[in-house]
Parts: sequence; C-alpha cells; structure tokens
Amino acid sequence: MKEVDAEEKAVERHFSKEYVYYAGSHGGCSCGLLCSPEDSAEDRDSAKALLSCIDRILQSEPTVELYACWVDNQAKVPQEWLQTDFADIDVDTNGFDLKENMFLTIKRRE
Repeated sequence: MKEVDAEEKAVERHFSKEYVYYAGSHGGCSCGLLCSPEDSAEDRDSAKALLSCIDRILQSEPTVELYACWVDNQAKVPQEWLQTDFADIDVDTNGFDLKENMFLTIKRRE
C-alpha cells in the first residue's frame, strides 16, 4: 500500500473516504490481487495480504472501498458498483474477482 501518486489523484473523486491508497501486489501492480483458486500461490498470497489489511481496517471502520482500473483511467467513472460482506470472501474457495472498472464496497462482518 502506498499513497496515491499526484498524477493519479483523480481517482479520489470516486471514494467517500478521507484516505485513499494504492494497493499493489507481489508484481508491483494490482493485477496480482485478482485471482481464482487455480492461480499461482503468489497471486493468492497477495490477495490474502490485501484482505488481511482490509480485515484490520474493518475493526474500526464500517466499510472499505476498492476501485480497480488501469493506469490513466483513474478519472473514469466505475462501470459497476457492488457491495459484499467481508465474511463472504474466501480466496482459496472462490478467488478474489475485482473486475476492471468495478467499485467494490466491503462491509464489516455482521
């Protein structure tokens, strides 16, 4: 995780949160965060690391927001808006499928 670079600040308009960060994977970009159960252990481990961070945040915040987009598309409006419960995410069983131009709100375990 790192602060959003100056040239990527346009992405902040999509979020309701005060703080917005860039999340990358073992490969340096966010691609490795999206995985199926059949993907490499590195991809699954990257997704699990992100979810571990989200789990910690959800201890003090009701939701975490994610937006997946390509470089230079940060200003584009997401094409799909979804919400899920954190407890419903299981990388080993279902993978972690955050599609391009999807905005996902993950809510605290109920």
